[in-house]
Amino acid sequence: MVPSYAQIQTAAYYRWLRRQGAHGADREDWLAAQDALSFDLNYEVIARYDLEQPTDPVLGNLARRRCRFCEQIAPAAARDEPALILSPMLRNSTLRSVEWCHECREQIRESLDPELAIFVRAFTPCDASTGAFDAPARSSHSVPIAAFKALAAMAVLILPAKLLYDVEDTIEWVINPDHALDSSLMSELRCEVFVGSTPYPHAWAALARRIRDDDPVPSTVFALGIESSVFQIALPLTVADQDLDGIPLQLPRAHPPSPWDRPVDNLTIRSIPLASARKASDTRFAVA
Repeated sequence: MVPSYAQIQTAAYYRWLRRQGAHGADREDWLAAQDALSFDLNYEVIARYDLEQPTDPVLGNLARRRCRFCEQIAPAAARDEPALILSPMLRNSTLRSVEWCHECREQIRESLDPELAIFVRAFTPCDASTGAFDAPARSSHSVPIAAFKALAAMAVLILPAKLLYDVEDTIEWVINPDHALDSSLMSELRCEVFVGSTPYPHAWAALARRIRDDDPVPSTVFALGIESSVFQIALPLTVADQDLDGIPLQLPRAHPPSPWDRPVDNLTIRSIPLASARKASDTRFAVA
């Protein structure tokens, strides 16, 4: 669904008011309002978590622990403790799941998470007190396929169980170790990176789902917020998107709101392609 002129006009006006009526950013207000409305009219948030909560929430079926990646059911005598859905080096300290086995967890932690940490480091400051992001930052002009898969793996772990049927091909792609083959087959994938000026209180993760089946936008969108940056991807290979085969899908340049749902000003938005794709482009405008 495309926002109307009147809807954009009203939203842009309220953005202007939030800036205390300062002039000189009319175009930025209009574009930001258009992007935010395009997201809100096409998506609903289906999962959202603070990754540094005072308590330790656990996702998944505690009574019947089936791994979401290999579908193995853990015998009662061999069940692991609930494991963090995201490496601690990426600011997750509380959100855990019982629905991934030790083998799949080790594969993801060893082969995918380090690449994501290095990619994230290019857009976030190093925290010497915690030792996070101690690997050297690489170029921010492309996203390694392993880093993209790490984001997709997190999305799979927080996806409501009733929607797992939709991501069977996505899961198979995530655990496929042949990244070179993936890079050539998935060259259109991109990671949208939103960089603000003020850090979020905690790291957070969110999933949004397309509201109407026939809208030309990706069916499922995942966002990870760390420091003052948000890393957003559209999940590839979903069943819902296969029904729109041949129709170009355009992801709105806005992301699900954080758990604090606060305005973000002076946001830089970068659309980062896979490492084998063409160079990313930068766009700067205000988004609230």
